Amino acid sequence: MAYIEKKSKKSLKTKKEKITYKLSINTIINLLKYTYSNSDYLLAKSYKNLKRFIDSIDENRSYTEDDGNVIEYFRVLKEVLNIIDELDEIPYGSEMIDYISEKYPEEKVSYNTLQTIFESEMLEGDMPDNNIQYWNKFIQDKLDHFSMFNNLDKLQDVIDAFKLPNTSIDPNNVIPLARETITTLYRELQANKSPEQSKLNIFNPMSDNVNKVVKTSLDSFLNTGSKLTTGYQGFDKMIKGGLQNGRCYLLVGIPKHFKSGVIVNISLNTCCYAKNWITKNPDAIPCVVYYTMENSLNETLERVYNYFGIPFNFKYDIVKNKNGFETKKYKLTDEEVQMVINRIQKESYEKTGICYIIVYDNKRTTDTSAMYTLYDELLAQGFEMIMLAHDYIKKIRSVQPAVDIRQELGNVVDEFCTFAKDKDIPVITIHQFNREAMKKAEEEAKGGLRKDLGRKLNASMVGDSNLVLENADVSIAVDKEFDVETNQNYETFHILMARIKTDPLFDYMAQPFDPDPKYDGFRIAVDVDRKTPLYITKISKLPDAGERQSIDSSNDAVKKRLGNKSGLNKSKELEEENEDAEMEEEDLAEINELLEDDDDSDFEE
Repeated sequence: MAYIEKKSKKSLKTKKEKITYKLSINTIINLLKYTYSNSDYLLAKSYKNLKRFIDSIDENRSYTEDDGNVIEYFRVLKEVLNIIDELDEIPYGSEMIDYISEKYPEEKVSYNTLQTIFESEMLEGDMPDNNIQYWNKFIQDKLDHFSMFNNLDKLQDVIDAFKLPNTSIDPNNVIPLARETITTLYRELQANKSPEQSKLNIFNPMSDNVNKVVKTSLDSFLNTGSKLTTGYQGFDKMIKGGLQNGRCYLLVGIPKHFKSGVIVNISLNTCCYAKNWITKNPDAIPCVVYYTMENSLNETLERVYNYFGIPFNFKYDIVKNKNGFETKKYKLTDEEVQMVINRIQKESYEKTGICYIIVYDNKRTTDTSAMYTLYDELLAQGFEMIMLAHDYIKKIRSVQPAVDIRQELGNVVDEFCTFAKDKDIPVITIHQFNREAMKKAEEEAKGGLRKDLGRKLNASMVGDSNLVLENADVSIAVDKEFDVETNQNYETFHILMARIKTDPLFDYMAQPFDPDPKYDGFRIAVDVDRKTPLYITKISKLPDAGERQSIDSSNDAVKKRLGNKSGLNKSKELEEENEDAEMEEEDLAEINELLEDDDDSDFEE
């Protein structure tokens, strides 16, 4: 019996015009056989593509009563695909006959036709893999044909606008219209692609290529180059050793709470501290790519300058503007600009051999297929992407657009996961919490009690869709917090969901920011090369408002029960409180001491 990946099924509703296309009875029988086969080349998307193909055909225009029982076979195939879309498995025999008999009356699909299909040997046995591959390609080709057909009018409008200057299209809109039309067509063609798997991705202990499969698996499992450090010992520990190849990591944060800052820090940390990388092409230069659709290139570079603590002690003149106010006007020399470039290269490429590349793209038509194009373009230039950091999922489109924003975002994350697996690299991207999380942060900020908020953020607060959490390999809540008791900034990390095995007792940590003013409050303290990690598992030892009220009530009750005896323990309680305060001061002093002991030679100006 053929089993379907129910989780991967998606709605196939479409408003596109249907097409006149007649399938022969032999083709329909083969597609039914294809549907009932078991094969590693048949995935959830295989059935989805076939359903899209069949749903695109206009039954009334394609078939007439003169076509005999061909139209009946077509209706049976169509209903089988509808049932697959609703159930976990495909029914056989009399069960399927009952399903279809309820849908179609005798004059639409005869009982004899149903018996011929489901009670004969027609569907017994599985199609060979090479036949499955043929029908995968057949379906893709037909979908591509339909996509072209549905975009012909738009393409013709673009052609006419170029050839005939007197068309109704505004000349200023010709290029945008052409770009939009081509992008739409390209996105549809990408969605039509057959989901075939490589033979290398099939494990059969009796097959000829089993040695290659197991060797690839062991290399990935044992090779330290398959995981890249985040720069933080605690975070690496939380995600089992670092960012793993083939995984998609989703960081979820409150708007304006340093989400982009975190992903810039982590991507730069990887570039500056990951020394165990391995490229597939030994001649290529490994690169970490930060792909931003949120902040401009200038905004991102400013953060990079702050991360490296680059001093901006350039010469300037004092000039007056038209209103007579004085302002600075810098006169940057080529030598000063080169100094900044050299500083970045010294701390990254010269230390690890990894190049840091920033891509800024604010086009609303960009979809996840752009990642494949970028990967190939960089490879052609001699660079191999070993990690992708993307900012952020609401800015990019899916190659399978959905009317529902929840489905669209789920598709985007799913496609990032596919890209990570296809290229065997880690992908890290970000998303936002909803208003409930913002309200929680505002409430705590008003009372001056905001601490360890990251521990209280949960999956129910994720904006738009839980699909983004379910589709990602690891989903992590991040939040920038300030501890008023110690005057220290922290970035917190809290695992929300994970497909990989994680430690349930270590799902939350806080990493301090580096207090050195040269980093302008941007750099989260790196501890990957330290003997002693800097992370803590709780920012503040003081209880929050709810806990404090409960404790006060309990203390009042104890005092009433003990009466005057409670006074006997007062001095002991004060003594314990003083000890706790001293311990907190010692902890903070230890963190500051570790940060101050950092090797300043790496940051010589």
